[in-house]
Amino acid sequence: MLSTFSFAFAKIASDYVIIQSFAFVTKSGVNAGVMSILFSSCMIFTPIIFYLKYGQKLGCSDLIGGLLIVVCVLFIAMGGLDGEPPKGIEHQTKEETEFYLILSIIGCLTVGLLFSIRSLTLAYISESGSQVMQANFDADFIIFMIFFPVWVVLQVKDNTFDLEDIFLGCLSRMCISVALVLMGMAF
Repeated sequence: MLSTFSFAFAKIASDYVIIQSFAFVTKSGVNAGVMSILFSSCMIFTPIIFYLKYGQKLGCSDLIGGLLIVVCVLFIAMGGLDGEPPKGIEHQTKEETEFYLILSIIGCLTVGLLFSIRSLTLAYISESGSQVMQANFDADFIIFMIFFPVWVVLQVKDNTFDLEDIFLGCLSRMCISVALVLMGMAF
């Protein structure tokens, strides 16, 4: 049961950091698609974590892939923003824009680390004999129990969400859950 709570916490933490990262990406003026590539840094963190935890060795392809990801991250970081700020953030100084770029990169790399921690949690759940699919559903239910009261308060307070928002949110969460279940079944 503790592993399900830790998995739910890892999901909440990664979702929160994703939201904050994209907020910083917007303020930095960088293309969000480019920054989301940094989420793949989990391909660096996961082998390192699993080596430290389980003694799994890194293969040649792991090392080459990790090196290529690091090179891409460095190119993105060095590219920065030159010239005038993009539309919508003209009021920011260049230093503010670069600060948001740095926060974006740190946030996206943190998401990669949190994705790796989620993988480690799934491995622990699998090792302990629990069903990964059930742990995903249980974690999603815990998340629902935490955030449903928040949603009710926001709806009562100022009708924040309309029916379309609710439908799209539920649909996207179901897609995410199915994807995580399929990823978890790979263990």
